[in-house]
Amino acid sequence: MKGKILLFAAVLVAIGIVIYTRSQPEVAPPSPVGERSGIVERVGAGVISTDRNETFPAIDPVTGTLYYSVYDDSFDEQTIMFARQDGAGWGEPQIAPFSGRWKDRAPRFSADGTILYITSNRPGMRPNDGIEMDLWMIRRNGSKWGPPVPQGYPTNSWSNDMHAGVTDGDLWFASDRESSLGGADIYHVSYDGTETHLPAPVNSELSQPDLWISNDESWMILVITDHPDGHGGDDLYLSRLDGDAWSVPTNLGPEVNSAEYEYGPAVSPDGEYLYFTSHRGGNADIYRAPLRLVVE
Repeated sequence: MKGKILLFAAVLVAIGIVIYTRSQPEVAPPSPVGERSGIVERVGAGVISTDRNETFPAIDPVTGTLYYSVYDDSFDEQTIMFARQDGAGWGEPQIAPFSGRWKDRAPRFSADGTILYITSNRPGMRPNDGIEMDLWMIRRNGSKWGPPVPQGYPTNSWSNDMHAGVTDGDLWFASDRESSLGGADIYHVSYDGTETHLPAPVNSELSQPDLWISNDESWMILVITDHPDGHGGDDLYLSRLDGDAWSVPTNLGPEVNSAEYEYGPAVSPDGEYLYFTSHRGGNADIYRAPLRLVVE
C-alpha cells in the first residue's frame, strides 16, 4: 500500500511539473544588442561591449558579421575583431585573420562588401613606417580576405591618413597632412586619383578626424572635435550635399552625443541603424540608434 501511495504522489508531481512547464511563457533568446538608454543601445553588452575599449564598428554587407577594433589604454595595441550573431545573440569575438600584429583599426566596407579598408601603421613603402597611420585595402577572395595592400599617393601621404569613407570607386578619409586647416581634415580621392580637400563648412580650424558617407555621396556623418555647440570631445554631425556645396554640419543631439567622445560612425547595410563608438560608460563601447530617429 505504501508503494502505491508513493507511486501516486510521484505521478501527481510529474503532472504538476508538466502543467507548470506548459503554462510558462516562452523565454526570448538573449538580445543581440544588450542595454538600452532612450533610443541608444549598447551593442552586445558583456560580449562585444566589455571592459576593453571597442571602437569603429562596421557591418559586413555580405555576411552581416560585425567588425570592430579594440585597443589598450596606451594605444600600443590596436586589433580588428569580428563577431557573428544568430538568434541566440553574439558569438565569441575573434581576431580578424589579417590583424593582430600591427596597430589596426577602423574597418570600413565598400557597399557591395567586396573590399574592406583599414587604418594601420604596418610597414609599407615609406621611411616613417610604423609611426603614421595609412589606409590599406583588402579584397574579398571567396569566403576569405586577401592580404592588405597599402594605398598609394595621394591617398597616403607623409602624415596620418585614416578612417576611410567608401563610395563607388572613391575614398573619403581624414588626414592631418600639411594642407589641413587645423587638426585632421576630410579629403576625397576619386577613382582617377584626383584629390580634393573639402572646403568649409565641412573642414575648419577644428579637427574633423572621421566620417561616414552615403554611397550616393549625398550626405555624410562627420566627426568634429570640441565644436563650440558640441556636447564634449568628439561629436557626430550631419552634413548634406546641397547642389555643389555641403551644408553646415548639424549636431545629432544629446541622445547620440554625450559629454564624452563619440566617433566611428557607420550605417548598417539595410539603412536601419547608425552604429558608433561612445565613451559615455567610462571606456569605449559600441552603440547603435535607429537612423530615422537621429537623421532627419
